[in-house]
Amino acid sequence: MSWVWSDRVLQMGFMEWITWFFEHNSNSSCKVFMSTMWTIWSECNKWVHEGKKRAGLDIANFICQFIRKLEELQRVLLDRKRSLVHWSSLVYPHVKINFDAAFRESKNRLGSGIVIRDNEG
Repeated sequence: MSWVWSDRVLQMGFMEWITWFFEHNSNSSCKVFMSTMWTIWSECNKWVHEGKKRAGLDIANFICQFIRKLEELQRVLLDRKRSLVHWSSLVYPHVKINFDAAFRESKNRLGSGIVIRDNEG
C-alpha cells in the first residue's frame, strides 16, 4: 500500500488536506485510509466510554477483515440493480461522509460502506 503525500501537508487545514488526499490517491488507498480512521475512532470511543481496549494486532486484523467484507459486498451489489437516489450538490469545499452497515444474522454476514461526496457528487 502506498499513499501520495504532499510536502505542504503541515500547512494545510483539515478540509484542504482530506480533499487533496482523496484527489491524489487511488480508491483502494482511500478505502484503506478511511476504514482505518473509522476503526481507530470507534476503538477509541469503546475504550473511553466502555473501558474496552483491544490489542493493536486485533485492530489491524479487524481492519483487514472489514475491507475484505466491503470488497465482497461490492461485488455482490454490482449484480443488483438499485433505484436511483437523487442528491443535490454541496457547496465547495464541504464534503459529506456517510457510514452505513447491515448484518444478516441468518447468514452471519456483515456489510458496510463509506460514501464521501463533494460538490461534484
